[in-house]
Amino acid sequence: MPKPKYVSHFQSFHAIEYGMKVSAHDSSSGKVSSVVCRFCTTFGREENVGGKRARTNNVKYFNTFRTDGYKRHLGTAHAEQWTEYQRILTDEGKEQFFKNIPVAFVNRLDAHLENQGNHIRVLINGTIVETVLGDLLFNPDDIESMSRERALQQFKKLDAPEPKIGEEGGRHEMSKVVIKTPR
Repeated sequence: MPKPKYVSHFQSFHAIEYGMKVSAHDSSSGKVSSVVCRFCTTFGREENVGGKRARTNNVKYFNTFRTDGYKRHLGTAHAEQWTEYQRILTDEGKEQFFKNIPVAFVNRLDAHLENQGNHIRVLINGTIVETVLGDLLFNPDDIESMSRERALQQFKKLDAPEPKIGEEGGRHEMSKVVIKTPR
């Protein structure tokens, strides 16, 4: 298939205008390579009343930045919320639209954590890693197995700094894991 004559690049004002959020950058050029629908991550998709099939729970990512694609998705998957969002006149109001939600629908890890490009970095207490992931998820007879060892290698051990005067507790070993996000 021949390359298109024109490739549309992400326009930063689309983030507010269409309720999108940058989810990944190209590592070599630094340009935006993917955006995610904030309606999907915040509210989930609306019910498909009268439809033959149940609506998917997948979050929509866009790697082509055409406004007609945004509008088509928003009009079909988030019709009521999209109509309400369009009535908001200020950029600040549109930003608050996603923050004033009492309970978020989202059941995805990357929606709850700040991601940096296409990776999420998480610090976890070392005891939790060893006990929960190491002992509970693996058979005690397989403690020395390669699968357990390989799974725990994803967690890099870090030493926490000394506690300041007045803080409780001593040094706690922390583990860091880097999770690659989709697209």
